Amino acid sequence: MKKIIGIDFDGTCVTDLYPYVGDNIGAASVLRELGDKNLLILYTVRDGKYLQDAVDWFRYNHINLYSVNYGQPHGKKLNVL
Repeated sequence: MKKIIGIDFDGTCVTDLYPYVGDNIGAASVLRELGDKNLLILYTVRDGKYLQDAVDWFRYNHINLYSVNYGQPHGKKLNVL
């Protein structure tokens, strides 16, 4: 059974340089493995171009995202399947 795993982007997947994409901190390989067996949901306050930059980082690193919740206070859902 797949687990649902929520992931923050800035300071978790990359160094925190918000609104820009920070440097990889080694999370990509772990997230790729987790994403192969589980459902990964990105939780972020990013929006617009900066949200797309984060989603592109996951695609560039071949990490499967199930969905993206973004914005404040309760988030909006963006399906990326």
